[in-house]
This record gives sequence, structure tokens and C-alpha cells, in this order.
Amino acid sequence: GMKYFILCYDADKEENERVQNAEASFVEALKEQGVIPLIGEWQGKFNKGLDDILLMGLDITVRRA
Repeated sequence: GMKYFILCYDADKEENERVQNAEASFVEALKEQGVIPLIGEWQGKFNKGLDDILLMGLDITVRRA
């Protein structure tokens, strides 16, 4: 089974309460299933999604939720 899952919501989640709530719900659902949720993040000045960040060759950091 899956041990870890990395969530990578768009960087604008800091201003978007709906996205924050979705992330929190997903984290709780993963924990209920025994999966360790991790959060992928990148510099906020790049207010983009993960696909854009990877195409730009930028690094992401991963932290435990």
C-alpha cells in the first residue's frame, strides 16, 4: 500500500480559503486511511501550479502536513 502522498496545490492557496479547506480535508482523509500526507510548496512569488514550477526548473520543498 501507499505510505506517503504529496499534495501540491497552487501557490495561491494562501489567499484562497476554499483551496485551504480542500487541502485540509484531503490531509484528514489521507490520515484516516493510514497514509502520511506531505505538502509540496515553492516560492510564493511564483503564483503558479506545480506543472509551471516543474517546467521552469524550480525546486519544491516537501514538509509533513
